[in-house]
Amino acid sequence: MTEYIEKEAAISSVHGEFDECLVWDASGLETANVVEEILDTIPPADVRPVKRGKWIVKTDSEEKTYGICSCCGYEQYAGHLKYCPECGGKMDGPNQ
Repeated sequence: MTEYIEKEAAISSVHGEFDECLVWDASGLETANVVEEILDTIPPADVRPVKRGKWIVKTDSEEKTYGICSCCGYEQYAGHLKYCPECGGKMDGPNQ
């Protein structure tokens, strides 16, 4: 599975590691800056946060059950799907 990181956190971590070195000189700072430049050349990944929700089970006036997405309010009668077809929310919350 692919993992994604925050670029600023990686840069901060690189500088933090060099800050903790016993021998901190111009070459250490230069190395940290080169690593930062390399990280800056990596293009950002096209990702977005995963919405997580659950189906809220309701019963209509005809006694048919349906689910309402807790993320966006979308209503569906098709059973409890793993993802909301409207907002893409992952339905893995408690009491799905």
